[in-house]
Amino acid sequence: MLTRAFMGFAGLSWAAFGVWVFVRPQALAMASIVSTGATGDTELRAIYGGMQIAFGALIIGGALCAAWRRGVLIAMSFLLGGTFSGRVIGAAMAGEASSYIVYALAFEGAFLAATLACLKATPSTAN
Repeated sequence: MLTRAFMGFAGLSWAAFGVWVFVRPQALAMASIVSTGATGDTELRAIYGGMQIAFGALIIGGALCAAWRRGVLIAMSFLLGGTFSGRVIGAAMAGEASSYIVYALAFEGAFLAATLACLKATPSTAN
């Protein structure tokens, strides 16, 4: 039950962020992520919008469908782990971490830790 609740919350969080950026890609300017034209707006909408919406939908699918749950938690582990480690390494390479990066690391790190805990608590159906 706790895993389903976490996944529902996580899915809604990612989907809501995706919708926000899809509708207003210029909102990312607060994090120094800016577009200089239509191609840039399209990329921000695709990656920060569409992909985040799809990630949220996948997580919600895992919350609703028991047969998907473990696989979705594994996917979440890889995707969140990759994003988290990419930010850590990127900030180290840049020699700084803005307040946005620190917030994103805290957010993604907490979701990654919760995902790993849920994965550990979710039995494998494989024999």
